[in-house]
Amino acid sequence: MGDISIKQLDYTDLRIFGNEAGEDEKPAILNSYFVNKPEFEYFENDQNSFSIVQGLRGTGKSALLARLAFVRQDNPDKPLVIFIKGSELVAGKPFESKSPLEYIYEWQQRICSRINAELGRDIGLALSDREMALVEYSEIQGFKGRNIVGALIDRMNKKLGPISLSASVPQNARSLLQNYMEKETDRKVWLLVDDLDATFTGSVDETLRLSTFFSACRQLSHSVKGLIIRSSVRSDVWTVLNMSDEALDKCRQYIIDLSWTSNGTSLILTHRIRSFIFHVYNQTFNDTYDSDGYISVRDRAKYLNTIFPQKYLFQERQELPTKVIHILSSGRPRMGLRLCRMAGSYAKQTKNKGHRPSFIKLSLLYQIIKPFGRDSLRDVVSENKHQCPKLESVVYAFSRIKARFTTGELIDFVEDKIRSKGDVYLHGNQLPATSFQIAHLLFRMGFIVAVDYVARPRARKYYKFTDKPNLLRTFTNPDDGLCWIIHPTFAEALDIEIIRPKITQDVRKTKVWKQKGESSVE
Repeated sequence: MGDISIKQLDYTDLRIFGNEAGEDEKPAILNSYFVNKPEFEYFENDQNSFSIVQGLRGTGKSALLARLAFVRQDNPDKPLVIFIKGSELVAGKPFESKSPLEYIYEWQQRICSRINAELGRDIGLALSDREMALVEYSEIQGFKGRNIVGALIDRMNKKLGPISLSASVPQNARSLLQNYMEKETDRKVWLLVDDLDATFTGSVDETLRLSTFFSACRQLSHSVKGLIIRSSVRSDVWTVLNMSDEALDKCRQYIIDLSWTSNGTSLILTHRIRSFIFHVYNQTFNDTYDSDGYISVRDRAKYLNTIFPQKYLFQERQELPTKVIHILSSGRPRMGLRLCRMAGSYAKQTKNKGHRPSFIKLSLLYQIIKPFGRDSLRDVVSENKHQCPKLESVVYAFSRIKARFTTGELIDFVEDKIRSKGDVYLHGNQLPATSFQIAHLLFRMGFIVAVDYVARPRARKYYKFTDKPNLLRTFTNPDDGLCWIIHPTFAEALDIEIIRPKITQDVRKTKVWKQKGESSVE
């Protein structure tokens, strides 16, 4: 890649970071900065009739579905692409408590009804009985204006009085769809369902209703020719559903897990900056790529260094800014973009532009880490509250205490400061949770992180739940010899300063990278 002519961007222009919710972005803009991953190939392949993307809130599940809709609609074979929110399948007709099989049947009818209505709207001139049935179905559902035949029937009914003419529409939506698709040799229909679990509370009936949705989709996608279904689910919700419904074991093979490493965070920020430069300054680039097909590390730096310094001094180590953002955002792109946007907004409020940092310095992130931490903690509690109704009280019990624990200290704290105040119940358990169960939930939701202080005293190694999911599950080996810390972002929200005290002092006297006109930059 030749050097880009723009050496520095105004990071207070929040357009650089795009929309935190990728699915709300204009589809072409989203596609321009979308970061593809190898596992997306299976998800986007029309030879695979069913797949679910699973991930934590804010990891890009909705963006993946939105981008898939855009790409497929632009496909030469012109499939019918239906991208809907889960609420569109639920609204209008309330569910009644049913058995699992009845729920599956109800879901299939609702799904096929929506597809039939969209197919009917998509059909221009209906020539066959099958096409006419779909057009009539779409009209009845309110998706398509009345055709001439329907209009004439309405007029005739008014003139004939008690004698009534009516269009014959099959009552079984699944049969109607199957009949149509069997005769359409090349027709493809993509159904993309997002956010069905958006307001999940974990009640018994809601858990059954949601789990049977995925079973209904699996059965439909394999029985209706040309139908391809994609959906999303939060990791924490899937855990609850899988514990409650053994039938979901059959869906496991169709799930792709969506998570990001620090390298992924680097690519996300690089692509956003690159897209901004292209669309605002009309610059095109000849980037070099690594063996995995991603922009090379060298070329990424040219984009990232338009708003970030080369290095931060973070926790006594030199780190790439994108790695620090990855850590503070718990590896969730939406949180990382929010952190950058908050830094830009805070800097923009500085009245004296001469005092405004030229780059997003680490010291600038420290200025907004508390409000960012409060927002992040609120989101994580909201995301996991269905697993523990008292979760807010549990996490705020850690306010203004130390941030590092041995396993014994952690269990003692939970026993003395949380369980002694009253019973805590976890989803699916009839008995009060033990201290180990509460600690494991805190680890699973990312509130606490395992850290290796002994083996790597100068270069600490951190482990999330996905790295070591069996920690805090057994008495014989609860921790693999590791200690525990409260995640730095959440610690700031709880007035536990574990990021800044030494570092702020060290940064003042440490020159990591010098930009013309500045004395030092983290």
